[in-house]
Amino acid sequence: MGRKKMVIFYSSHAIINYFYMKKESLIFFCCLIALYANAQINTFTQIFFKQIVLDTAKYKITYQMKFPIVKGDSLNDDIRVILIGGHLVKDYSYKMFISDSLATQKVRRGADSYKGLKGQIFPYEIYNNYSAGHNLIVYRAILNMGNYQYEEPTPSINWKLSPDEHKAILGYICNKATTTYAGRNYTAWYALELPLNAGPFKFSGLPGLIMQVEESEHKYYWEIKGLEIVNYPIYYYTYTYPKLTKTTREKTRALMDKIFASPIVMYKLLTGYDTMYQNKDGSYRVAGKADDHPIDYERIERE
Repeated sequence: MGRKKMVIFYSSHAIINYFYMKKESLIFFCCLIALYANAQINTFTQIFFKQIVLDTAKYKITYQMKFPIVKGDSLNDDIRVILIGGHLVKDYSYKMFISDSLATQKVRRGADSYKGLKGQIFPYEIYNNYSAGHNLIVYRAILNMGNYQYEEPTPSINWKLSPDEHKAILGYICNKATTTYAGRNYTAWYALELPLNAGPFKFSGLPGLIMQVEESEHKYYWEIKGLEIVNYPIYYYTYTYPKLTKTTREKTRALMDKIFASPIVMYKLLTGYDTMYQNKDGSYRVAGKADDHPIDYERIERE
């Protein structure tokens, strides 16, 4: 598949990502991204290539999630869907899925362009219990710098139960539990009336469905918004671009550090595309290391 040249225009306030594609090539896409403390670090819409059935969903749980990207910035909102199957629990961004689906439909109908995702998403697709004792994680890097997939041991989360503390969520009486996971402290509320060993992100191991989770510094938050009984496939998706890299958790974390430390340098390294700096007079030049700005991003797993 031939690709047209893509240039990122970089000014002291913003990067403009400009993708141009024709039919059977890349798709036109334009997005503005700022690179400072109040930055909007975009994750791009992608086009589905293949779908593989992994399990059959029995329950669909919808959560509202709040999370930071840049340290000290305001929290972002995502809608997370948890599909509970016979052995697998998939956690994904509903906002990202809808954006990908609409773009894929337009491209398959012959469109030369599509609208990208507005706002931020939590860029992880998580397949809990993907294989015996392991989770599968797919991380979608900012600025289309790749999709990174790795397996990791399913975490054994040690919960401290507080059976005398209760509150109602979505009409269910919930009990309190606390834990420390990956360097952060969390409080969860679970419903004994819903005996499902599942929850958002990688949380599980409580005697009821996890209805709400909040991190002690109020940076990460999930709350259930809907529960449905369903019967349809749980899919694993591949995408036409960018390529999928199968790697390890350690290498993905190290790469994330490099991307956020030097986004311009890493963009060129990972995509082969140039970054252009916009001068005050409106002219452009190829950006160099001196034009790069680190992004002080927030990592959900500190350990």
